[in-house]
Amino acid sequence: MSILGLEAPTWLLILFVIILLYVYGMWGFSYWKDRGISGPKPLPFVGNGLDVFFKTGMHQSQLKYILEHGPIVGYFEGRKPQIIIGDLDTLRQILIKDFNYFQDHRRVSDLDFKPLDKGLTQLEGHEWKRIRNTVTPTFSSGKLKIMVPLINNACKTLLGRINDLIKSKDDINVKDMYGCLMMDVVASTNFGLQLDSVKNPENPFIKNIKNILSGGRLWLFAVAVMLPVVGKLFRLLGVGLFDPKSVNFFTDVTDQVVKERKSDPNNERVDFIRLMIDAHDMEIAKEEDGLKIHFDDEDTERTPTKKPLSTEEMMAQAVLFIVAGYDTTSTLLSFISYLMALHPDIQDKLVHHIEEVMEGQDSVTYEAITKMYYLDQIIHETLRLYPSAPSTDRLCTSTWTHDGLTIEKGVGVIVPIWAIHHNPNVWSDPERFDPDRFSKENKEKHHPMAWIPFGHGPRNCVGMRFALTTVKIAVVHIFRKYRAVPVKSTPIPIVSKVLGQVIPKDGIPLGFEKRE
Repeated sequence: MSILGLEAPTWLLILFVIILLYVYGMWGFSYWKDRGISGPKPLPFVGNGLDVFFKTGMHQSQLKYILEHGPIVGYFEGRKPQIIIGDLDTLRQILIKDFNYFQDHRRVSDLDFKPLDKGLTQLEGHEWKRIRNTVTPTFSSGKLKIMVPLINNACKTLLGRINDLIKSKDDINVKDMYGCLMMDVVASTNFGLQLDSVKNPENPFIKNIKNILSGGRLWLFAVAVMLPVVGKLFRLLGVGLFDPKSVNFFTDVTDQVVKERKSDPNNERVDFIRLMIDAHDMEIAKEEDGLKIHFDDEDTERTPTKKPLSTEEMMAQAVLFIVAGYDTTSTLLSFISYLMALHPDIQDKLVHHIEEVMEGQDSVTYEAITKMYYLDQIIHETLRLYPSAPSTDRLCTSTWTHDGLTIEKGVGVIVPIWAIHHNPNVWSDPERFDPDRFSKENKEKHHPMAWIPFGHGPRNCVGMRFALTTVKIAVVHIFRKYRAVPVKSTPIPIVSKVLGQVIPKDGIPLGFEKRE
């Protein structure tokens, strides 16, 4: 007897192969169930990857899992077991108290990540500590004060840009507008380059950084996470996440800038490459005196190392600062403007507070923005609702047990930032915008892990203070001159399922009006 031209034994063989593939595809997916940890049901081969990367979205799926399965959730990216830690006390134990068990980030794919493979987010163990120790002092308050004039100059260019956009009477995509601001800021503060990204869009620096900022081949990244063999295959073929032409461009630019800074140490031009060179030289000088270093604004002493940062390592940090600073800071400014447009009463209160602190002065100083407590409240609440990085992670490097929970070596730990910030069991009425949550009296009531937009512990975001300084200066410049207002195309509410991003792919359209 034959069916569709195939004999019964052939159909039995096909059925057997299908069953075999299913069993193999599901092999190992009992990992969390065997350990008594609840989680969503995985699909063969891809685990929960389709939900996380394509269907529901990364941060939304994490919140859904936590609300359905509890604050600790086991799930799978491809065949790899990962654990989401939404329990705040457990999270504090992992990120701070037992940091030595979780000091590295996950290596989620075998794809080539150059130039970011030598950046702080990708480095592990001793190499991470060495570079972190060299880079950290470049973000001290003293160094940030030096950067303020550069940020002010970029903001003045932005004000002219807003004025031109108002005259055009078109809706303003604030993500694009603030992206131009941050392009100018990061080029100036990282490489000492003066750009006007609107007037000079064909500048090679702008074209190459936009190429990297586009995220590279994100679809390839998602597939490589779910199916690791894909990452291995493309690495063998020399295919990386980012365009090698852009990688080579920034290698050459960094090499040129480093040579210029070293050949002319008396040049007063200040940028992060200069500061990285100076920070290393200071370590050598201190070490030769037999001293330990205590950098300003740091709580821990660190023993210096004589090994300098290579040009490739400097380039990796500089590009990382650009990639992280450009997107996260422009995203934060976009959401602040969005929330001010939707809450005009809070916008007016902010402007009144800014004018009280400024006392009629035009120049925005570092000292002035440190006094703007209501601006701090607005930024904190905006970052609660829309954290620029919706999640981060750690890798368990040695089997760890605490309060009955065991995480084995090699398991990835997911820190669900957005999910914690939107969890109704952590924050009352979490979707409501309320800056008073972060007033002095209310701030003390929060669990220290309830607000973690920059991560927490020794491996938190090294550029946090630079990002906040830039945002504060920009907000003061913008809202003293202009009022943000919603337009017909302004999305209410905002929903984004783009991989790893909370802002819609097409940005946020708003309007601006001149203040009288």
